[in-house]
Amino acid sequence: MKLTKKTTKEHFNKYEAAYNEMKAKGINLESQAISLIPVKQPLELLETMFKQDNILNNIPLKKFDALFPMNLMILKKFSLADNTCVLKHTMIYKLLKVEPIFED
Repeated sequence: MKLTKKTTKEHFNKYEAAYNEMKAKGINLESQAISLIPVKQPLELLETMFKQDNILNNIPLKKFDALFPMNLMILKKFSLADNTCVLKHTMIYKLLKVEPIFED
C-alpha cells in the first residue's frame, strides 16, 4: 500500500529546495536520517513510526538537534527547526517515498 501524507505545497517545496541545495553541496541527508534510527532494519522501523505518527514526533528532537551544527556549516541560513524539518522531509519523502497530498 502506498503511503501518503497531507501537506501544503509551500511547506513541501521549502524543504524539497533545502534538500536539493544540501545534496548539491555534498551532504548525504539520507545517511544522516538513517543514522537517527540505530537498528538493523531502519526503513521498516521508520515506516512503522510514520504510520504511528506521520510527522515523526516519535523521534526525539535531540537526535535531530545533534546534526544541526554540521548542517549549519553548509546552509548558514538554517535554523534548528529547519534542520529538523529537512531531515523529516528526507525520511518521509526520500527514504519512505511517501506521496504528498497537497491541501492547497
